[in-house]
Amino acid sequence: MGLKKGQMPTHIQPKQFQHPQENSSWVTILGRVDDPRELSCNTKHSIITILFIAFTTMLCGAKNWEEMHYLATGEDFTRWLGSYVEISGGIPSKWTLERVISLIPTATLHPLLMQFRDHAPKDRNYCYRWENITWK
Repeated sequence: MGLKKGQMPTHIQPKQFQHPQENSSWVTILGRVDDPRELSCNTKHSIITILFIAFTTMLCGAKNWEEMHYLATGEDFTRWLGSYVEISGGIPSKWTLERVISLIPTATLHPLLMQFRDHAPKDRNYCYRWENITWK
């Protein structure tokens, strides 16, 4: 009969994300995280993209959601992000970053961030010069 509230029609499929560097150590590490959201055709950003933006901006010195978003929307940084993860849906807002990351247990995030950080200097594709980033 009819669909129950919140049930997705079978002809509508959740968006599939294609990250440019799916074999990068960074993307591989983040790919181990289960997305805590109920995915739909309206999901604009993958969990990998959201975590990648949060972690790289934190490693650059961002201290809150607003700084993360501000840094990620810089032209050079956005281009660099797009070389690793899919950003076809744009850069997530500071609210999206906060909302989605707050759904992931801290016990999962901390070791993940440490792994991510430890792979940063060893990654051969690590080409962005963090020290060139300036804040408004």
